[in-house]
Amino acid sequence: NKDYDAYLSYTKVDPDQCNQETRDEEHFALEILPDSCMLLAPSSIKTQPYIEDVARCVDQSKRLIIVMTPNYVVRRGWSIFELETRLRSVLASGDIKVILIECAELRGIMNYQEVEALKHSIKTLTVLKWRGARSSKLSSRFWKQLRYEMPFRRSEPLLGGH
Repeated sequence: NKDYDAYLSYTKVDPDQCNQETRDEEHFALEILPDSCMLLAPSSIKTQPYIEDVARCVDQSKRLIIVMTPNYVVRRGWSIFELETRLRSVLASGDIKVILIECAELRGIMNYQEVEALKHSIKTLTVLKWRGARSSKLSSRFWKQLRYEMPFRRSEPLLGGH
């Protein structure tokens, strides 16, 4: 049984290289998504070695959410899922459903071809587009799609009910 709805993979923004767009992306990854889902984020990983901890956390999660920002693509944030054998096999086998959220237009960004190759290696993949203010309302298409892709939460059965 899995403990978390999803594991969240994103690139932490360097404060020295912060502009409005990267602040908005980090706000989305760290504040908006976790308020909407029960997530296990990298900040909750404290022990070493890091790759083993990520693999353990992914194992404890029903979904893997990868927030693809230009910064994440340039820094090759997804490479851990290619390099670690256990993680790569989980993605290829379909043991976990992957939700890839694209926060900006990524075509033309360095390493983008590798992102496309990653998409083709994931067996169970959904790609969602975050469109900033257009997507921020909970009634937007983005949130409807995300809720649909997340695990169904059963309400607790009524005691003594028939």
